[in-house]
Amino acid sequence: MRYFAVVVWQGDVALLDPPAIVCRVWHPTEGPDFGLELDPDELETEIEQHERGYWYCECFSRVAPEGGFGYRSERWLYPISQADFERAVELLRERDLPEYLDLLFGGHFPAR
Repeated sequence: MRYFAVVVWQGDVALLDPPAIVCRVWHPTEGPDFGLELDPDELETEIEQHERGYWYCECFSRVAPEGGFGYRSERWLYPISQADFERAVELLRERDLPEYLDLLFGGHFPAR
């Protein structure tokens, strides 16, 4: 599993996406078990999506602090540590938005 902040690129600079989203991503063959069994065709489709850069992930934001699932383009994902991800989710759930934004803006987004 890998952890990311969702960013918007302005030239060489990454800016935090306005809803301030963090997410965890996994490859379709190694993802967490949510009680879903994919048939071989569905798994193949998921792998193709992943290889094309559209990753299935669980995302958390100011709008959805309890999380939700969906696809994100690899291009908009900026790696963060598992510890920062877990702290960000905790702050979202506590509704401590100033500290949450400070955590994410605290040096995670250097130029590429």
